[in-house]
Amino acid sequence: MNASPVLSTRCTLPGLLLWFGRAELYPRCIRLVGWTWSGRFERTISLDRIERVRWWAVREDVNFLLHLADGRGVALQLYRNAGLWNHELHDRLGLSRLAQSSPADVALRPKRAA
Repeated sequence: MNASPVLSTRCTLPGLLLWFGRAELYPRCIRLVGWTWSGRFERTISLDRIERVRWWAVREDVNFLLHLADGRGVALQLYRNAGLWNHELHDRLGLSRLAQSSPADVALRPKRAA
């Protein structure tokens, strides 16, 4: 990649021992890089393959999930700025942040008259 990333943060992937892992957001893709026992790790995910983004406000565990068009998911633990990643990806993908904020199983009740 010749361009500088829009966002970059340290990360890890569950189930993969990844040293010096980084998630980098570029205008058209997300690049995951780092080192494993077998050498350099690199995975590029095109933004047009991402259907949905989920994030959680935690740092000690998985806090970011990319749902891909093929039905698979990519779970990440972003060490910083997961909320900023969520905002930026929702904007770039044209997704609503409200759908994630209000779970479907929560019924809204009308306000009681005082």
